[in-house]
Amino acid sequence: MSDSVIRRQNAEVSALDNHIGERLRAARLLRGVTQQTLGESQELSFQQIQKYERGANRIGGGRLVMLARYLDLPISFFFEGIDDDSTEAAKKGGGDAAEAVKPMNLGAWRAFNAVNTFPPKVKSSLVALIKAVAESPDQPQQED
Repeated sequence: MSDSVIRRQNAEVSALDNHIGERLRAARLLRGVTQQTLGESQELSFQQIQKYERGANRIGGGRLVMLARYLDLPISFFFEGIDDDSTEAAKKGGGDAAEAVKPMNLGAWRAFNAVNTFPPKVKSSLVALIKAVAESPDQPQQED
């Protein structure tokens, strides 16, 4: 294999590690879990969790499964946004994970998760209300 092919593959692997780390950070923050608490649950230091989240250290398959279980997520969560045919989404960085952990979005997510304790009829009414507001013609349309 040529040096350029190896460098390209290494860059793709690093981009994937960064993507998975960003997804870990987003999941941790959305669940309201500190790096310390997550580390202790895995018998790791909070510094190790920091390294995972930055993509500085690669998360092994077994460890990723254990993290997903602790955060009550499917393992596929960490790979969402990665196209099977390329790693362009991962190379771009940020994306949905970075958007999700913005303070306003975190607050909305946590508030919405609290709704899970409500009776089904109340939950469905709240979802209908949110959809109606989101579809309101008075709302500015987001550009893609």
